Parts: sequence; structure tokens; C-alpha cells
Amino acid sequence: MTAALPPEAAALVARLSAPGALWSRADLAVYFDCSDRQVGEFTRRPDFPLAIRPGGTGHPRYLAEEVRAWALRWREKN
Repeated sequence: MTAALPPEAAALVARLSAPGALWSRADLAVYFDCSDRQVGEFTRRPDFPLAIRPGGTGHPRYLAEEVRAWALRWREKN
């Protein structure tokens, strides 16, 4: 039997996995299980998905599908 997620966790999972979801740097850190410093290293790479800034200003957001696709390109090959 699988335990249900607490409502806050279930809402977070739904938000982060929704089609067209935009992720913040904090969301990236959760997804990659890394520090904000490491997120900064990822986002400065020329091959990392480009940031989206709603309204042209503000904190960068990243399209979740593009981030997932970028991450999967780094899968190790046996």
C-alpha cells in the first residue's frame, strides 16, 4: 500500500509536472538535488535551455520539458 502525499507535497508535484510548467532556480535545485551554486553553473552553460522572463524582466524561469530533455542528454552510456 502506498501512502498518500501530504497536500502541500502533492500540490508541488502537480505544479512542477504540469505541461508548460516554468521552473525557478529553486525548482531546478530540487529537480537536480543540488545547490544554487551548481544550478548557476548549469544555467551558464551555452547548451542549457534559455531563460524565460515573463514581461521581459524579473527572475528567470525555465521550461520544464526543455530542462528534462537537457538533463537526459547527459545519461551515461554503458
